[in-house]
Amino acid sequence: MWNLLQKVFGWFGQKAPGVIGNHFDRQLQAQWETDRALFEKLRTELPLNGSIDFVRNHPVGVSFHRDKPKELFEFLYYWNDAEHEFLDTELDAKRSQLYAVISEYLHVLGKNTWSIPKSDYQGIPEEWEWNQPERLAEVVRKIENLSTRLVECYDDLIRTGRRKLKC
Repeated sequence: MWNLLQKVFGWFGQKAPGVIGNHFDRQLQAQWETDRALFEKLRTELPLNGSIDFVRNHPVGVSFHRDKPKELFEFLYYWNDAEHEFLDTELDAKRSQLYAVISEYLHVLGKNTWSIPKSDYQGIPEEWEWNQPERLAEVVRKIENLSTRLVECYDDLIRTGRRKLKC
């Protein structure tokens, strides 16, 4: 079958030089440029030195400024529509995976941290240490595991994007 296709397209290419190759090359180039622009947007809106750095380096159980996960909330809000899907299926699968982990991370964080009175900070309630030590241990374990998964998904998406999109 492949030989037949090569012969047909080879003959067509001889009759109309460059038509097939140029069409597919232009289409692939356009897809690559679209994905590259979206990848750069991702790196701008979810940079390594922002919320990702917070997730990667902030000790779980220590209170944090409520703006630290802001970029994660924005990613969750804006990056789940057709405009923010990569045309490359591997890149988009990794974006979707990152989206799911960020969603789960923020859900656990939101359900288990509270604002600290008279400050811009929030954290796991201190009284859990003596009132609910099992719950504290479980929440810390969940957040640590989700933090690790989130950073791994982010790094994997960035590495794959840089490799495929040459940036």
